[in-house]
Amino acid sequence: MHVPALVSEIVRSVVAARGCRAVLLSGGVDSSFVAASASGQLEAGLTAVASPRAPDLPYASAVARALGLTHAIVVPSARDVEECLDLCIEVSRSIDPIEIACGIPLCLALRRARELGLRSVATGDGGDEIFVGYRFLLRKSLREVEDWLERVERTASFSSVAIGAALGVDVLPALFDERVREVARLLSVEDRVALIARQRVGKAPLRRALALMGLPLVAWREKEPILRGSGFESLIEEWSSRASSSDAELATRLGMRLPSRAHLYLLKRYLSLGLEPPSASEGSGPRCPFCGSALANGFCRFCGTYVDSSGVPIPHYSDELMHGAAPRSSASRGSPRR
Repeated sequence: MHVPALVSEIVRSVVAARGCRAVLLSGGVDSSFVAASASGQLEAGLTAVASPRAPDLPYASAVARALGLTHAIVVPSARDVEECLDLCIEVSRSIDPIEIACGIPLCLALRRARELGLRSVATGDGGDEIFVGYRFLLRKSLREVEDWLERVERTASFSSVAIGAALGVDVLPALFDERVREVARLLSVEDRVALIARQRVGKAPLRRALALMGLPLVAWREKEPILRGSGFESLIEEWSSRASSSDAELATRLGMRLPSRAHLYLLKRYLSLGLEPPSASEGSGPRCPFCGSALANGFCRFCGTYVDSSGVPIPHYSDELMHGAAPRSSASRGSPRR
């Protein structure tokens, strides 16, 4: 049996074992592959978008129609978004704008799952991490990608799981199952990459399988970061606009030099929830140069800064990015994916 067929069979098996009746459906490669693999067991696809114009929506709707799934579309109110903002901060204990913003559509979709009485939901989490889905990996050397894959298998976590737990919904990252990872190890890095229209794209085995499953519309879809695809990318700029000089003064009093105004606003929100900021006395070893938190493998979970091997701090998000490239999803931790 070929690798894509083996992966599909494993996904079907783990979805059945966990009793999942729905999938978080973005219409991207990963969630569509999970939905197609387990379509006989799943009843619904759940999609949260900021508005009906969100780029993900037509793809997710097309997949739901093709697979005969009920499509539960969540277009939230401002209050819904604010409630999920607080929940994401509480669950993650983070003020990283990317981490928090990516969690909001997940929270909204999982709240709808709970409303529908769904106790267990599958996701496409793990596809990017196992099948080289991130575009930045395609610019790295073979050795660098192999090292990254080995590290991420050990350290990846998915915010959907923690958010689901807080809401009482069991979340299954189907593509990160150990048996999928074992099968994926049979593939070289180049086996996981394809050349399409002179451009290299990751997740080639999943893409080819989707085309054979009758979903060519999504099979070769360009990767869309969750914030842009769901239409929630404006949230970070909105948080930036809410930050004030008093928020900056508060951060300074706490000994923090945060990289963006969005961080300042989220710090204020974090403290308003009665949460304690990381203490300088917690842990030992290297500290984040922006917030002073302990680094784990060079990464600060509190503000989202990565310190590379040469000691250069790289914020996950900063004010310099606001009017430049669109916010990027996290690759190092396994962020909510397609």
